[in-house]
Amino acid sequence: MRHVFMNYWITIRQVLKFKMFIFVNRIAVESKPNRPLYNQFSDSQRLGYEGLVTRLISSQRKMQNFRRSAGYQLILEHVNLPTGLKYAERIRSLNTIEASKVLKIIEKDLLGNPVKYFIAEFQKCSPTTLRYISVASEILSLGINFNHLNLVEIGSGYGGQARVIDIISEVSSYTIYDLPSVQELNSVFLQSSGFKSNIKFGDIDCIKAENYDFCISNYAFSELPFPVQQEYLEKIICNSTHGYMIMNSGRYNHSGRSVGKIPLKELLNRIPNSRVLEEIPLTGPDNYVLVW
Repeated sequence: MRHVFMNYWITIRQVLKFKMFIFVNRIAVESKPNRPLYNQFSDSQRLGYEGLVTRLISSQRKMQNFRRSAGYQLILEHVNLPTGLKYAERIRSLNTIEASKVLKIIEKDLLGNPVKYFIAEFQKCSPTTLRYISVASEILSLGINFNHLNLVEIGSGYGGQARVIDIISEVSSYTIYDLPSVQELNSVFLQSSGFKSNIKFGDIDCIKAENYDFCISNYAFSELPFPVQQEYLEKIICNSTHGYMIMNSGRYNHSGRSVGKIPLKELLNRIPNSRVLEEIPLTGPDNYVLVW
């Protein structure tokens, strides 16, 4: 009963913090009539993501609790308890990661002081971390072995997906493409987490055409503006032997996110051997998974 009450109270606090952040951010946006158009910035940048991360990494105190920041939770650390329970069930059903490694991921998930809930055998954990474990579990279920691969991730958040993959496998290299401030956040987070793989940071202002064994993107690629998507598609995605991208644009447009984005039909035509999977659990009306 105590665990149920604690989970309920945490959810109420999150909702209140989200509403306050949205209110403050809306005032800031409306005060700038010359704000950039849709084709210039990613969806998260239009929510003030870049400035938010810059403020967080400038303060050691803020870094200690960055995953509880209302703005950061709204954009990234936002998986709620009901969805977290679905990810937990997905991890159980796929059963592709050893239970001991799953618990290691959860027990050492400390930096940033994430909001955690009590979820059966997963103990006290962050639902967002369960999402990263679920993604890794699904990729493994498709027959991919991360060991000795050169991976690239387009849009890395704070490095949560990289951390999970690093714990469960022996990756040759892990390249991250994201905003400079986000890459700095990644560096701090991954180093503090004991990241053992060879980590590299790509220059988003000068994307190089390179070959990779596997490409990952959790929503980030699908939220980039059309011209930037085209560059990543040409130089990174089409040069990756395999890939797994959770998408929220290009297929339908119930949420309006597909405006100014590459259509799914074009992605399927240009990425060799690509196909569509359904997102499980489905977290948005336009969502799907693109694999190749």
